[in-house]
Amino acid sequence: MLGFNWFANRQPPQPQKILEKGKVAEVNALTAQRQKLVSLLSSVSQRKSSLAKLSSSISNHREKLNMLLWHEFIVCKNERGLLFKNGDFQKFLLPGTYHYFGSSRKIAVEVYDLSVPEFEHRLTDFLVKTYPEEISRYFTLVELGPQQVALIYQNGRLTNILSPSTRTLYWKGIIEITVEVINISTDLVLPLDKAKTLLHTPSKILQSQVKAAIYHQEITEHRLGLLYVEGQCLAVLKPGLHAYWQFNRKISIEVYDLSVPEFKHRVTDFLIKDYPAEIADYFIQVELGPQQVALVYKNGRLADILPPATRTIYWKGIVEITTEIIDISTHFVLSQNKAATLIHTKIFQPQVAAAIYFQEITEHHLGLLYVEGQYLEMLKPGLHAYWRFNRNIVIETIDTRLQNMEVSGQEILTKDKVGLRINLSANYLIKDVLQMKSTLTQPIDYLYRELQFGLRAAVGTRTLDELLENKNIIDELVFAHIQKKITGFGIEVQSVGVKDIILPGEMKTILSKVVEAEKIAQANLIRRREETAATRSLLNTAKVMEDNPTALRLKELEMLEKVTEKVGSISVYGGLEGLLKELIKINK
Repeated sequence: MLGFNWFANRQPPQPQKILEKGKVAEVNALTAQRQKLVSLLSSVSQRKSSLAKLSSSISNHREKLNMLLWHEFIVCKNERGLLFKNGDFQKFLLPGTYHYFGSSRKIAVEVYDLSVPEFEHRLTDFLVKTYPEEISRYFTLVELGPQQVALIYQNGRLTNILSPSTRTLYWKGIIEITVEVINISTDLVLPLDKAKTLLHTPSKILQSQVKAAIYHQEITEHRLGLLYVEGQCLAVLKPGLHAYWQFNRKISIEVYDLSVPEFKHRVTDFLIKDYPAEIADYFIQVELGPQQVALVYKNGRLADILPPATRTIYWKGIVEITTEIIDISTHFVLSQNKAATLIHTKIFQPQVAAAIYFQEITEHHLGLLYVEGQYLEMLKPGLHAYWRFNRNIVIETIDTRLQNMEVSGQEILTKDKVGLRINLSANYLIKDVLQMKSTLTQPIDYLYRELQFGLRAAVGTRTLDELLENKNIIDELVFAHIQKKITGFGIEVQSVGVKDIILPGEMKTILSKVVEAEKIAQANLIRRREETAATRSLLNTAKVMEDNPTALRLKELEMLEKVTEKVGSISVYGGLEGLLKELIKINK
């Protein structure tokens, strides 16, 4: 370096003042070479400087590259780390400082704070399977089966509920992890203290887990519940708080109010068969045979009727249930007191209507009792009631009082072919009910038809004049006819009478004219007789007045009075005496 500088700074020798011409060219050539050499040395010096700068830059870049490829990782005392190279797990890192050479894309360390012990990672299953020793050293492993639940406690405080068929890791270290594993296939029920702890937790996160994990129901006083798991009834529940693990199963509780003792449910027969002890403890069972009926009393009051061949259970508790079982195989009659109590109740009328056949026979009536279509007995007036289960019961009532029958609108031709419309009325009495029912299927229809036949026989064999002259002949003939027909049938006809005989229009006109002519002739005769009597009376009056002026004067005054009755006003001139003289002049 120094040699080059010296040579470059060296001064050229001074040319001699007198040079030979031959050497001038040589000197010039040497001078030119020297200049070229100086220029070359300057260029070399510049390149060396550039090389020095390049070497320095390369050194700087090498230091920076070393800084980029060498990595330092620090794991604190309250932390744990996981080392990954090229995305593959290498090992767990305890607290300390770690240096690794390589690309940042190829080397990575995941650091976890031990104050958050839950370890959730995509490689959890891989780590548990491949590194069992390290997992046991650094973690608390909780692995649950399909019928297991785990309660997780951190430093003695419940913090989590793990579902069945799950695998979870917790870091060992700062926080003490304790695990309570519960087999819910056998331990379905939660103890009361644990249930209260879980249900009343202040943690919102734990509350959502409790809601998903636990089914609970609080049954108040005077109520009982039925526990159903997957649709199957498992137990009868008393008042209080009840909680159950509901993972992998459907749980429900049906609550019943003991003030309504009737228990009507689709699983009644199942409960009676599979839970006889619980049925005896909590229920009153009523089981009836095919010929038995039960009256159910609540607190001493009749409340229900149970039909034959039924099974019913009632809750024990608030309402006292008593039953009266009645055998209806032979004795199916209800006493009047019990019948009146049942029939007039307003509480369970549909049950009464379905269970009891009853009929009230009023005074002056008789009843015929038929069971399965067979006559059984005659019933007197009063209330009669029967259990209608397993049998068909009918009561037919008969009125024993005098009754009326109308045979109306009978159009019949007389012997002389005159059409009449006749209305007939008959009064009859039922004397022997059994005789009537045993001989006639439809006694009223029979009586009606025989009255029709008798009426037609009486009218059709006689002329109109005969019927009009003697109207009672129809009554007599019909009565005689019906008496013969009803003998031995238990019916007595007391009277028969024609109410109306209606003539056709033309015949009515003809008869009207005949009657009119007869009446006109009678009127003329009476008028002539009266006129003769009046003339005779006038003649006698004239003879009296002829011999007696006073009587004549009285007659004049009488006539004057009759005239003045129809006159509104009278003006008199010359006095009353003059007026009378002018009005009436009497020859003396």
